[in-house]
Order: sequence, then structure tokens, then C-alpha cells
Amino acid sequence: MSSGVYEILNTANGKQYVGSAVNLTRRFARHKRRLNSGQHHNPHLQAAWNKYGQQAFVFQPLFMCSRELLLLYEQQLLDKVKPE
Repeated sequence: MSSGVYEILNTANGKQYVGSAVNLTRRFARHKRRLNSGQHHNPHLQAAWNKYGQQAFVFQPLFMCSRELLLLYEQQLLDKVKPE
């Protein structure tokens, strides 16, 4: 997979985490590993993961872009969606 902006969607409550990555496959694996070990940097996401379990979350790319535009597009999406 290449670079792009992604979301981690909590299907139990509709809340989402938005991020960007140069390598989406590697980033998704890192999120899962940290969440499963209870060491994720985002306390809201970690608490929801602990409460609802892995089966309630969907990791999905929202769109692909060059690495030079990652932060620009991520910020635009954050401003629009305003995830928790």
C-alpha cells in the first residue's frame, strides 16, 4: 500500500480517528499492535478499543496522495470531520 490519509472507525459509536502515513499497511499494523498491548498514544482511542474490542474497529484508507501532500490533506480532513 502507498501513502495516504486513513481513518480508524469505531462501528459501535461512529467515532473516528484520522491520520496519515507514508506506508498505510505498516501504520495500520503499528496501531493494532499498540492498541492490543494497551500502549497507544491516543487515550480516547485506547479506551474505546478496551471497551468495545478489536471487532468494533475498521481500519480504512480514505484517499491516497503523495507523501508531500499528506499533512495538508490530513489537516483539511481533521478540520472538516472534527474527530474526537
